Amino acid sequence: MKPIATGAALLGTSAMICLGFAVDARAQPRNEASPSVVFVRPSHCDSGAYIDSSFLHLLEIELGTEHVRLATNEPTMGSGDLTIEVARTACDGNAREVVVALRRPPVVRAIVLGDLAVEARSRALALAVAELVRATRIEWRREEEAAATAARTASTDPARDLSRSNRSTSRDEVDTHPTRDDSPSRRLEAAAVWRIFAPSPTSMFGAQVAVDFTLAPAWLHFRADAFASWKNATDPFGTVSLTSYSGGIALLAAIGQNPTFRVGPHLELGYASVNGTPAQLVGTSSGGVITTASLMASISATLHGPWTAMAGLEGGTTLHGLTVSAPDDPELISMRGGFVSVRAGIALAF
Repeated sequence: MKPIATGAALLGTSAMICLGFAVDARAQPRNEASPSVVFVRPSHCDSGAYIDSSFLHLLEIELGTEHVRLATNEPTMGSGDLTIEVARTACDGNAREVVVALRRPPVVRAIVLGDLAVEARSRALALAVAELVRATRIEWRREEEAAATAARTASTDPARDLSRSNRSTSRDEVDTHPTRDDSPSRRLEAAAVWRIFAPSPTSMFGAQVAVDFTLAPAWLHFRADAFASWKNATDPFGTVSLTSYSGGIALLAAIGQNPTFRVGPHLELGYASVNGTPAQLVGTSSGGVITTASLMASISATLHGPWTAMAGLEGGTTLHGLTVSAPDDPELISMRGGFVSVRAGIALAF
């Protein structure tokens, strides 16, 4: 039994010695030459709600060898010191977010405390700030090692350093060019159109499809469209049917993102055919060329993904038109003079 007791006594004595060494090590004063983390609190903040003595103590535990201190004015900084400026939000005990800013390098970090209990916020803030400090220290070490390696290479091989400098200059020149815009540059439109000619007046319903291309600069767009419309007119002598097919081009300026306004000139060239029942009812040729010039405007807004809804208004004049006459009506259908078009539809960006 005595050897067992003696062994237990020795084990207890060893444990106490180890504990004594650990406590003594914790009690040793910090090396003043070790790097520091300095918190600069704004002068208007008399006492920080979260930047208090308990927070600083917890942060020191997380950082280990770092020395943490608090300053209310501009502090005297050492070469290895890391300065963190605490924003106004730290003065408010009800704030759910604390903003801290590193002066070197210039980094702003918002630390969200959310719905944490007030007593747990100092601990959460200390953990987040410690991670930020450690990441910054690692970045500094990498920069110093890279600079030291570059200096050694330059001193031993000037030709290699010159080559690296030339490559770096070329890469910088390439990086100064604008980045490519991967957003869709084309748009396919489909719309219903109602066009009214004056002074008859003659109204025609139809459908229109168009393709819109983005040019350089990006606010300038080219648009090509195809339009088909129909009109029936009834007379005591019979019925006249008119069908019109045309193609057009436009150069549009786009304004805004969502919604987007487009406005610009539009030219259209087409052909209209006429049929009468009985045939003698039609007092003109069976068809003719139609040419128009107009100013068109539209507005579009995103529906979902690449799909957008659009509406447009167009007003212009007929450069070359067509008139359909009947025995009792010289302008039964007239595609001459000024006109107004209203359209509505959807578009797909691709």
